[in-house]
Amino acid sequence: FDVENPNITPGLSWLLTSSFWGIYDADNTTLWETGIFEGNFGLVVEVDDGWNTVSVPGINPDGQGVNIWWPGKDPASSVYKMLGASYTPVTTTIPGEGYWMKHFGANVYNTGDEWPEGGIQIIPNDPIIAGAGWNLIGGYEIVVETASLTTTPTGLISGIIYSYSDNYQIATTLEPGRGYFVKLNGAGQINMPGGIAKGSGELVEHFNEDWGRLIITDNAKKNFTLYAVNEETDLEFYELPPIPPEDAFDIRFGSGRIAENLKSGNHTIEM
Repeated sequence: FDVENPNITPGLSWLLTSSFWGIYDADNTTLWETGIFEGNFGLVVEVDDGWNTVSVPGINPDGQGVNIWWPGKDPASSVYKMLGASYTPVTTTIPGEGYWMKHFGANVYNTGDEWPEGGIQIIPNDPIIAGAGWNLIGGYEIVVETASLTTTPTGLISGIIYSYSDNYQIATTLEPGRGYFVKLNGAGQINMPGGIAKGSGELVEHFNEDWGRLIITDNAKKNFTLYAVNEETDLEFYELPPIPPEDAFDIRFGSGRIAENLKSGNHTIEM
């Protein structure tokens, strides 16, 4: 590439949490617009044994079929997307959508191994069309912080953004190749920020230290924590995403929430 201003010293930084590199200005802070990078990018995605929420952040030169993206998927189980409040099986994938995928054993998918050595083709980071309620989405080739997501119209994101890895987990970033549950209070668009996330990525404290905790562990040592809260808490904020496909690990109050005010009466726990 050509140097626009030979009087400025170029800076080069490795992004340790990403499978690609970016060029910064000499201040080592300002990232060049990602649109300058054209072509393909490297991708590394870890999947667990059993159910995973996944996505495709670009175009696989070998094809967009579910068996091409995840050749180790359980052949007896479909890959599902969300359609309204239900899960619908798919055979081909679309960037921006998220999916439930059941895998045989844990694996690390990598360009040059399961995926083409030349990388995955970059596509425009278009806004994601989403409906009211829960949506299962995926990001693109860059890591972005969930706190930096915006919507059109504004202010549609409601509650906590979750991913799934053995159980539902709060997501602070959207990683390429993973799937995420985002709840909207109305139909609209989810907008991906320009540039690469350089924030702290720290977990926002959604659960007070003085709240009660119910930790439930199964025989495979998978566990999940439910919370007992006070009367002032907005319980709607703590709604969990829809129940996963059958035989996936899931713990929740009968209300579908991760937190409840136990002083309000008896509550069931669904496992």
